[in-house]
Amino acid sequence: METTERVHRRRSEVFFKEVRGALLMVAALIATVTFTAGIYPPGGFWQDDDSQGKHTAGKPIMVDKNKAKYEKFMSRNTHAFIQSLLLTMLLMVSYGTTNHALLVALVLAEVKDKGCSREEEHHC
Repeated sequence: METTERVHRRRSEVFFKEVRGALLMVAALIATVTFTAGIYPPGGFWQDDDSQGKHTAGKPIMVDKNKAKYEKFMSRNTHAFIQSLLLTMLLMVSYGTTNHALLVALVLAEVKDKGCSREEEHHC
């Protein structure tokens, strides 16, 4: 016969596995959306070269229309992408892991990303 403590522990483990799975799905969705937004920025790309040399084919239109907004968008989009990847990796690390090098690398990546997101002028 199981004690109430074991039953409670088992229910907690099931609950945390379900929460972990839901968070993994959300993080994967965010990574997918931000990756796509980075590849296909708002406004699209110039399709041809301008005869006056104002723009070139393949360059994001938003860069020429409003460079500051484009840089802010890309900075925040990249930050969200990195955060979702870090969350995914942290959730995939099993409980009680002995791989301290991986955890240290993830923490350092987080610190670097936070530092870069605070420096609008600084290119990391």
